[in-house]
Amino acid sequence: MNRILAWLGVALLAAPAVAQDTPAPPAEQVAPVPRPDISADLRPEYLAGDPILIRFEVANTAAERVEFADLSARPWLVRFELTDPDGKQHNRFNTPPKLDMGQKWALGPRGRRQVLLQIPSSGVFKTGEWQVTIRVQDDQGDVTLPPHTFRVAPGRPVGGALVHDPLGTDRSGHHAVWVHKAARGYDLYLHHSQGQRPERTQGNYHLAHLDERVDPVLTHSRPQERWGRFLYWQQDARTVAYAQLDGQQLRGRIRTLQAPWPGVELMGRGGTDAEGGLHVPLWVPAPKGSGGELRVASVRGQGSARFRSVVRLPRRPAWVESVVDASGALRLLIAHDGFLDLYTVAPKGDLPAVPSRLSVELAPATARFGYLTDREDAAGGLAILGLYGSPDGLVGRWTSLTGQVLYSYAPVKPPPGAVLLDLLPRNYDAFAALYRPTEGPSLLVVPGRPAKTLQGRPDAVLLSDGEDAVLLRSLGTKGRALETRRLLDGKG
Repeated sequence: MNRILAWLGVALLAAPAVAQDTPAPPAEQVAPVPRPDISADLRPEYLAGDPILIRFEVANTAAERVEFADLSARPWLVRFELTDPDGKQHNRFNTPPKLDMGQKWALGPRGRRQVLLQIPSSGVFKTGEWQVTIRVQDDQGDVTLPPHTFRVAPGRPVGGALVHDPLGTDRSGHHAVWVHKAARGYDLYLHHSQGQRPERTQGNYHLAHLDERVDPVLTHSRPQERWGRFLYWQQDARTVAYAQLDGQQLRGRIRTLQAPWPGVELMGRGGTDAEGGLHVPLWVPAPKGSGGELRVASVRGQGSARFRSVVRLPRRPAWVESVVDASGALRLLIAHDGFLDLYTVAPKGDLPAVPSRLSVELAPATARFGYLTDREDAAGGLAILGLYGSPDGLVGRWTSLTGQVLYSYAPVKPPPGAVLLDLLPRNYDAFAALYRPTEGPSLLVVPGRPAKTLQGRPDAVLLSDGEDAVLLRSLGTKGRALETRRLLDGKG
């Protein structure tokens, strides 16, 4: 009996040891929730007096669907920790609402979302060197981006395309592209202002940083394509660089087209058609003499350029004006040898431009395309306002696209020796012309009114609002990008 009890005791003492030698079942492995990549297009330099706009991109690099806070609906989740030029610390973020609805982005594999956010109160940042650390809050934890040093500097415009779009500015506003001289290289900006109040800036949107200074051209387009049109510039004797707008940024990279001739010259202003095609007028000088050929380089998508013939001329045209009509075709108005010819470049195909000679008995000094409103005795639409030389001065005249005279003005004598800088159509009963005399300030000439003296830069252009006011726009001074001031209101 004692031997049996002793054996049981040994068995009971050994039992725990046996249990410890048995492998425990593996714990259930919980895969970590994938997090998207977050990046911000922080730049080395920003314009003093303008809000600092930063584009954030949230990208899913995982092979499965992920979620992240919707920063467009919940911008207060982005926090900016700043150090100013004096070493003082600042925290900037949008005020959160009382109730956060918790909206989220659902990103599929390779999906991405972008949002443009402003550093609050950054429009009053002092000039100098700043540092920022950005923290993005999310339900799964904060994401902190690396610290970034940037400079706030006054605007230094060194070039730009200051233009007047004759139709649709009440909806899309006024656009201009301009070039800023940065501490290193150059920055290309898109300036946007209100249609009815062009002197009020809506935004200066950074498009690209460039190593060299350029002279950009902003294409014509129909109003509905205005935020998707092209800008381009001549890179060398044979090469034209171009890029397409995608709202407030560029779509893709800057591309180039190369002409098959030793040299070409940009002429007039190109167009963007209804389907996103680019059309650039080029003057191709003849190998010998003063003649040459006007062609249009047409590019669509990722295809190569097609160089479509417009007209051969014995000498370079005096000027070329352009517009994109309601069908998306590029219309070219060409003055040469005392004639005024209208050419239509179809949006698609390889066909050459279709010519039409306008019957005008006077030599054209300059002309602009404009839009006329309907009247009881005539329908409105696209038309041409021209100034034509006569013994009594310059005769202003509206004509249809077939050359029919629609309205005429009494002759206006320009200032002696003055150069005509710009002409602004203002519907049927008024126009405005900007002159630069040989000496003294510029002059604004409006039929039936005394000439008005203007102080300003020689690169100024005339603008109009929805009420046919006259405004003057030029590259800015004293740290401003552009300067726009109202000269005449309404029909004044």
